[in-house]
Amino acid sequence: MLNPPPPPAHLKRERFSYLRWNWVWGYVILLALVGSANINIMRQKHVYTELERTYGKKISALERVIEKLKAGKEVDIAEELGTGIPQHEHEWTDLLASLEEQESEIRTLEAAQRDDEKRPVKGNKPRGPARSRRELTRREAEKQAEEWARIEDEEVSKKMPKDVFL
Repeated sequence: MLNPPPPPAHLKRERFSYLRWNWVWGYVILLALVGSANINIMRQKHVYTELERTYGKKISALERVIEKLKAGKEVDIAEELGTGIPQHEHEWTDLLASLEEQESEIRTLEAAQRDDEKRPVKGNKPRGPARSRRELTRREAEKQAEEWARIEDEEVSKKMPKDVFL
């Protein structure tokens, strides 16, 4: 048996020719990425507005209770704030937990900021008349640097003759 002759070049198909790059695929990939990011942003906006609406309702209910208490009226807080429906009760506990979480985050950020201000400056050896071996806090280092600059300016101005015009 003889092998059949190979087909002509114009009829010959490459193996995996369907995997060749087409410039349209770039646009398809770009649109898929942008579309997915857009969908995520829309979902986040929806979640945010829903939370804002529910928290707004809860805060207005709290404000009504506070106004009644300020007016001196008798208020049953459990009846006003708690509905007796487990889902709504769970929403209140979620709200309070999220508020406490935000409050604790703010406190930790403030504490970190205070610690950063009080943290000693390392590697700054004081130079000048007020030489000290202790480590300085950032504010003290800034004040001392200003003082040294002022003293240096005074010393330079004392050394320069007054009658020299440049």
